Amino acid sequence: MEPDIDPRLGTIYLSEAKRLLKAGGKYICLTLAESHVVGLLFRKFRFGWKVSLHAVAQEPSSGTTEQRAFLFVAEKYLLTVISQISFMDEYSVQSHGNQVRELFEALERENTVRAEYSNGTDTCYSLKDLKQGVQGNIGVLVPGRGINLFLGETGVSRFFYSCLLLDAHPLARPFSDQYRVLFIHSMQMFQRLLASNVRPWVLAVGQSAARLLIVALDANHNVSPIEIVNDIFRFIEQLAPRDDIKKVKVKVTHADEGYKQQKIVSKVTSTLSGPIAIDDVIYFNPPGDIPNTHDKSKDIIFRRLRFGRTEAFAQSEALLSTQVQNKKVPAASETLKRMVESQPSDSQASTGDTNVDHKYLRSGHDKGKISGLLLFSIHSKRTTSSGRLVKTVIIGLGAGLLPMCMRNYVPTLKIEVVESDPVVLNVAKEYFGFEEDDCLKVHITDAMKFVKERAEGHNSSKIDVLIIDMDSSDSSSGLICPEAEFVEEPFLLAAKDSLSDKGLFILMFATCYPGVRAAAYSKLQTVFSSNLFIMHVDKGFSELIFALKKDSPVIGEEELAQACEALRRSLEHNKGEWVKRALDDSKKIEPLRKS
Repeated sequence: MEPDIDPRLGTIYLSEAKRLLKAGGKYICLTLAESHVVGLLFRKFRFGWKVSLHAVAQEPSSGTTEQRAFLFVAEKYLLTVISQISFMDEYSVQSHGNQVRELFEALERENTVRAEYSNGTDTCYSLKDLKQGVQGNIGVLVPGRGINLFLGETGVSRFFYSCLLLDAHPLARPFSDQYRVLFIHSMQMFQRLLASNVRPWVLAVGQSAARLLIVALDANHNVSPIEIVNDIFRFIEQLAPRDDIKKVKVKVTHADEGYKQQKIVSKVTSTLSGPIAIDDVIYFNPPGDIPNTHDKSKDIIFRRLRFGRTEAFAQSEALLSTQVQNKKVPAASETLKRMVESQPSDSQASTGDTNVDHKYLRSGHDKGKISGLLLFSIHSKRTTSSGRLVKTVIIGLGAGLLPMCMRNYVPTLKIEVVESDPVVLNVAKEYFGFEEDDCLKVHITDAMKFVKERAEGHNSSKIDVLIIDMDSSDSSSGLICPEAEFVEEPFLLAAKDSLSDKGLFILMFATCYPGVRAAAYSKLQTVFSSNLFIMHVDKGFSELIFALKKDSPVIGEEELAQACEALRRSLEHNKGEWVKRALDDSKKIEPLRKS
């Protein structure tokens, strides 16, 4: 965990340790409680862990104050629970010098954060609670009842499971099943369900079950579906309606439902990022904004990039096309049907040339980033008449779709991408047609280090636009995106200092915990003060935060409307579909209200 060697190593080590522990398993660390070690341990063991600190007894020394050793103990628990850290020993801060005083100050700060994060978190019941009747008689169907609960038991099951129990309203037709269990292999998808008042019940109706138990699986549930069912089944059967307890029906499905064909193109494993999968899919209902799709009989193929350690089930989705003249990538055949039938084992085995369409972005947040960049560039009257390109830095490469699309649509940008993992860069080049040139470069380095160096550098190295575009690899942070470090005050301060005078900071943000959201907003408002803006994307589940370095003049709704009109005038000679989307999206940006 030595940051001077490589700041990423401690994170990688703890991620693997956490992944290997079963329910009730303990991670124990003997530490001198240096600030960088304690800070990392506190951040990495938040949601889903019971944490305690213990002072290690040692012989009293004569005349000298030695550094004391401590035991950090984290017990794996329920993902949706965040607990205060307890210090298990009576200890005199005054008699043990700076080391203990600094530890207690760090502990107090962390417990304050944990208290903020726990605000607004829904109650999650155990099976024991339900059997005791806290939500009525669980053996009887109660139409319209929804219960957040967790299943699993220390010493009994290998994992804990976050669940949602729904008793459906009666339908005009009989239910197919009295009780059905649905496994969703994406914590992100599950959290979307929890955040919605409608989606869970739509799903319950679609399953045609009187009682539906939705079980969320994340990257930590790293065993086969059969092992998962065997691990949880003893708890599942206790939630069956009383007259159906001998006829429990378990249906295992995936969060990827919605596609009719899938082909695994390649799988690789990275030391830094873990398992990475590239697949091609055809959806039953593809997006309606795909250009040049007049022939509805032809299947539309998307290539996806998926990281096994993140909670997003697809980090990037690229439109594959045989029409555009971009760099060719390992091909999917004309339709995936042929691929599935022949089942080639090599990603190069399919015939035909396939291209990635780098002028199309599927995700709403990627489109929103371009819209926000254009809007605030118009407002700040940033020009390129002198020939100077707009220095843009993107943290996180993924498949490289965002920088490639930005290069196509906004040629006045000089783009630098910061990516920690060289394997990700290789995947982007080989399977998604990513290319570097004079105006698009990739740096393989640590993002924190890169931004800090720019913050401390000369004005010539300052950034005009800084975009944070990465998912969280750690569900215990309470964040889906970004990594927790990117919404902490030290990074936000460095990010602001790295910006040029008219600089713009763009942050992709998603969490299902109101306390985590409020804490992030508070830190953003502390650092960026007045000119903070928000755009809701992905049906309100995700957000884009825009922050200007300059606190004045303050930009209000009237000024935003004027900037939207100025943007419309500047693009009126461009008739492409992307222009209409950019203008529509720019009108969704609004000031971030004080929390």
